[in-house]
Amino acid sequence: MSNLPSNHNQEDTQDLSSTSIGTCSNCSAPILDKKSAFYVKDELYHQSCITCHICQVILTTHVFFTLDGKFYCDADFNSVAVRCTVCENPIRERVIETSRYNYHPECFRCTQCLSPLDGQLYTTDAMGNIFCIEDFHRKYAPKCHLCKEPIIPLKFESETSRIVALDRSYHPECYRCADCRTDLMHPDSLCYWIETGFYCKNCRDKRVESHIDSLMVDK
Repeated sequence: MSNLPSNHNQEDTQDLSSTSIGTCSNCSAPILDKKSAFYVKDELYHQSCITCHICQVILTTHVFFTLDGKFYCDADFNSVAVRCTVCENPIRERVIETSRYNYHPECFRCTQCLSPLDGQLYTTDAMGNIFCIEDFHRKYAPKCHLCKEPIIPLKFESETSRIVALDRSYHPECYRCADCRTDLMHPDSLCYWIETGFYCKNCRDKRVESHIDSLMVDK
């Protein structure tokens, strides 16, 4: 987040009529009259120097905003403030920025489930849409060729394993012999693709023998 606007009213600025005089942060001139001194965001100003950057009205008796070091009245701030991608209204206080868009904290929600993401882990897709981690995985994770479910991390985990064979993706627990369900991830396992699935060596041999026998019978 950067260049955050700040709004101010008479309660969060200080009249320094009873404190020492300093130098105005705007015009750099000394402040000789205590009653004309105002303190805004750790900086000292003449009251007459706290003016709207656009309409020049003095702001010390109004709600006003600062953005990039400039003061704005409420009305003129609307013309310069960044706008929320979701509600399209001006962002008057804290801005949440992604690589493409700006959001009010309350508008920063998962595109899929609408859960609030302010302060939470999130990610974006190629179009800049924001997702909670779970929904991003559900939408974009590769699907297991066997069970057709997405291959995603378990809850409270950030990573998962995926088996890729013949350009097909599998959960490790789904990568088994289609006949005997032997785990094909075992270091000593050999696997063979036959028509619609993977088979261990024993089951492959049985299927080959069965196929040969059927050919012999046909003859």
